[in-house]
Amino acid sequence: MVMRMDADHPVGAAAAAYLLTLAKRSASLQRQRRWALELWTGYVRAHCGEDFTFADMFGLAPQWLDSLRSPGTDGNAPRLRGTPNTPIGLPAQRACAAAVRAFARHTTTPAPARLRLPRPEELPALTPGDIALYRERLTGHRPAGVTPEGWARYRAVALTLLATGLSIEALATLDADQHLTHGPLTITHPDLQAPVPLHGGTRAAMNSWLTVRAGLHDRLEGTPMPALWVRLAPAHTQPKPLVPPGLPVRPRALAFHHHTVTDALLEEIFLPPADWSLRALRDYTRTHRPSPPAR
Repeated sequence: MVMRMDADHPVGAAAAAYLLTLAKRSASLQRQRRWALELWTGYVRAHCGEDFTFADMFGLAPQWLDSLRSPGTDGNAPRLRGTPNTPIGLPAQRACAAAVRAFARHTTTPAPARLRLPRPEELPALTPGDIALYRERLTGHRPAGVTPEGWARYRAVALTLLATGLSIEALATLDADQHLTHGPLTITHPDLQAPVPLHGGTRAAMNSWLTVRAGLHDRLEGTPMPALWVRLAPAHTQPKPLVPPGLPVRPRALAFHHHTVTDALLEEIFLPPADWSLRALRDYTRTHRPSPPAR
């Protein structure tokens, strides 16, 4: 269990003041930083008691980050969700390290030098068995906390990536009018040497997503844009106006959503420990496909 930050505690007061500086940033960043700070302070409190100091916070930061990499090895490593043996995915680990650095800048306290986390390449490489299990998992029920629309888009993106080997940046530029043809369902793109037909589960996932996409377009005013991948929820951006669902989604948001849902799959222990990053999936596809797309 994570201990909430106490505003009467010097560290808690500083954390609250730091979070106020994020008022004009995205709501997702605010939630992420609050989550990381609560997780971090809970860890330090478990080791040092209620009277912990800033020196304790930053002194234990590397040890805390290590505990996120190796779940179950530290009995004083609290979690917001799941069991003590539930791993925290690499994107969440990086978010925690970013929170430490940002809080250090806010408090003008030098952050520990050893805050670099392992690169995804240090995780086990994907095997054909891993990919077969991943494909099978994508036909199952959606993980807890993932919306039906989010699950539909995640499945279509992941399986299209495995079918084509395109990067997330290239996938994000796919145009439903120019790059998706029907009868049979086929993906074309300048980065591909030849059109790639979608078969079986990939075709079914794409058709499911196209149905969801059409529903999102129905809520828009005016003529919808032809982007294949669209937003699932409104974007609360400051100071820009609200961005409604149904409009094109940016590559970074598409990648973040992929990492988030993949972490949910890992938390439910439906996937083996491995490098499940977008780059790893793409590299696996390029290595194992007979005709990889041109670079």
